[in-house]
Amino acid sequence: MMMDVGALLALQIDAYARSRVNTYPENYLHEIIKRGQSHVGRMLHYFPYESKGDAEDDWCGWHNDHGALTGLTSALYTDKGGKETSVPIKTGGLYAKNRFADTARISIPSEMMAFQLGESMQILSGGYLEATPHCVVRSEELAGTGVGRNTFALFMEPDPLEVMQVPSGVDAENVSEKAAYKIPAIKKRWDNGIFFKEFRKRTIEHYS
Repeated sequence: MMMDVGALLALQIDAYARSRVNTYPENYLHEIIKRGQSHVGRMLHYFPYESKGDAEDDWCGWHNDHGALTGLTSALYTDKGGKETSVPIKTGGLYAKNRFADTARISIPSEMMAFQLGESMQILSGGYLEATPHCVVRSEELAGTGVGRNTFALFMEPDPLEVMQVPSGVDAENVSEKAAYKIPAIKKRWDNGIFFKEFRKRTIEHYS
């Protein structure tokens, strides 16, 4: 379901990208999702902790996903025994930045799913689309409670031999990040025209 909804959303994203650069291939992201053989689904678990950390993003640091599009469920909180528990969370959780580097706390209702763009689409659109910087912050209310956070993410990635290059006529220099994002630069991991598998390898090594 997450992939099917992502493919429908991709048609709208493709229409916008093509309206900005006419050499962007028609329905490109949609095709990447529908024909993709490399999508990865992961259950993400954030362990309980005893006290609030000092870092702004100490549950998961600021970063971009390196794939094309990520689908995400709402957070599920579980107690020490692994049972779902209801905790009024007013702080912490998922945070993201918009293209003006404004930071917002993202709350996903339990009946809904959310999507964010990855760096592959920033490259393939020549910078007209931007990946979504995000992090996960510990919730002050959970310190010492033994409650952990869980969510499911579907990382929809280009196939390994997808060529990571900007559309014809677009300057590769357009693919860059704002300093205020405070995330590792794409240009340290990407050269125009490399395969996705190489971009993925360099990215994993960079964060290791």
